[in-house]
Amino acid sequence: MMLSSGLSAMEEQKELAAKDYKFEAAVADANAEEKIALSKNAQDPVFLAQLMYSLKEERERTNSLIATVLSKVEKLEMKIEMLERELGKAEKKDEFLGEVDSELLRYVKKMKMVTAEEVQKHFKYKGTNGASSRLHRLFSLGYLDKKQAGRKVLYIIK
Repeated sequence: MMLSSGLSAMEEQKELAAKDYKFEAAVADANAEEKIALSKNAQDPVFLAQLMYSLKEERERTNSLIATVLSKVEKLEMKIEMLERELGKAEKKDEFLGEVDSELLRYVKKMKMVTAEEVQKHFKYKGTNGASSRLHRLFSLGYLDKKQAGRKVLYIIK
């Protein structure tokens, strides 16, 4: 039984190989006919103009598709950057605030809004740079909002 099924499998393989050969020969013949037809048409200016026009149209469609894909990629990149910024802010918010920053937040909450000069006077900093940098850090971490009022910057609790 095994021997007879082995012979039929071999015969099937031979038949498949013969069919493949016939197919390849038919494709080769078709390609040869197309080449002959193309070589005849290659001298025809109308055919060449149609060919060039169809190539132009295809290029325009391709460029349009590429532009669409690029715009979608840019939108996705912008969304990714926005999400990364939000994630970074969330991670920074989870940072442990020191005693001075916690006290500064309580002061801002009590006063409703403060400037660097007010913080400097209340916390007895030598200059406004220290107060300003501490307020800006809390703004960057997302604890404070800031509003510009002329030359002064007002910090408000979120």
